[in-house]
Amino acid sequence: MARFRGSITKVSRRLGIALSPKAEKYLERRPYA
Repeated sequence: MARFRGSITKVSRRLGIALSPKAEKYLERRPYA
């Protein structure tokens, strides 16, 4: 479960950043693509 928790946290963070209104600024600073 611990491993899954880590994966979920990373995914949730990525999704949160992608859906957040600051996504554009964040992408400009650190382009994941």
